[in-house]
Amino acid sequence: MFRVTRKILPVGQGAFYFEQLQDGEETKNVIYDCGSTTKNHKAILTQQIRHLLPEQSVIDVLFISHFDKDHVNGIEELCKHFDVKKIIIPEFDRQYLSIYFLFNFLSEKASVSNYSINYGAVDSFSSFLQENAERIVQVSPYNPNSDLDERPQNIHEIKTNVPILSGRQLTLGGGLYIPINFGVTKKQVDDFKNAFNREFHVYILSNDSTERNKIKDIIAQNSAKIKGIYKALVGDVNAHSMIVYSGAVNGYDFYFMHIDMEYCCNVYSPHCYHHCTHDCRHKVSCLYTGDANLDAARLKVVKKILKTKIDTIGVLQLPHHGSKRNLDYKTYKKIMMSKGECQKLITFASFGTSNQYHHPSYSLIEDIMIEDDCFFGVTERLGPLEMEINHLFV
Repeated sequence: MFRVTRKILPVGQGAFYFEQLQDGEETKNVIYDCGSTTKNHKAILTQQIRHLLPEQSVIDVLFISHFDKDHVNGIEELCKHFDVKKIIIPEFDRQYLSIYFLFNFLSEKASVSNYSINYGAVDSFSSFLQENAERIVQVSPYNPNSDLDERPQNIHEIKTNVPILSGRQLTLGGGLYIPINFGVTKKQVDDFKNAFNREFHVYILSNDSTERNKIKDIIAQNSAKIKGIYKALVGDVNAHSMIVYSGAVNGYDFYFMHIDMEYCCNVYSPHCYHHCTHDCRHKVSCLYTGDANLDAARLKVVKKILKTKIDTIGVLQLPHHGSKRNLDYKTYKKIMMSKGECQKLITFASFGTSNQYHHPSYSLIEDIMIEDDCFFGVTERLGPLEMEINHLFV
């Protein structure tokens, strides 16, 4: 019997998701994101990491959706505590990271006097990625003109020096993972960098301290204009993420699902209880979404790549902590649900109890309730939402 246990860990305004695959005596461990910006987040993350598995346990693969600190600032601690074999991330270079961190800085409305800290964050995270280059696999942004190789490949056999295409099928034991990078392309970074240089006559990625001070003043006086340029050329800063489909390889059939809600009070949904099950026997897969903007166009891309596998998705992470701006639930159901199929979905979101962004969106949760689906909210105060999914080999 092949069993998958999924845990949505309570880290507040962030994301930390764990899967354990058991196929006979073989065990595989998978993590998707590890970060939080909730108050005392460092202590929260450290506690969850150390309680998850014994020290130096093997994590076969760590997926990183994107580089926002509420998704990555626990990763260094994670790699210290565990033996992480592979890290799969959106494709990047230092220019991309610098501009990415700049816009996260601007979106947080932080004091511009602290902008120098942003360079330090780029340097620190770049160093971490360089130090772990031998186990990092990059996933290139989705390109509709690329020919997708649909042959499954074992995660541990992937070469780390060549990016893989979005939509590549990766196997781990009896598990199947398909990353799709809805990230920023190199062309978009170059277009923004050139537009900034034309507008302000300064090289945005300069390492010169005098130039950096000049850039700081430009940002202080023109933040709205800069964000407008970025949005026009690249899009919303909270729209780009690598999503991951998590399912089973061909030859497994769904047998049973149980959700342990012993410590997770679900205050939003009258339809979900301490023990929640659904009778959609084949809907065992999960779609992890990071902060992706899953508009109709992107959902159609997901459907195109996953093909019939979309019919197995029964668990959905609501993107961007349950933001209404990142997902229209009715559109999701219309595009991603086949007619005649069981329409039941279990959804979840991670968010801080006192987050300033008003996550999750109550109108999004209302749409989920109208569809008679389940929603679980996991905060820093609640115990882990644990899903146990068993598959029987056919």
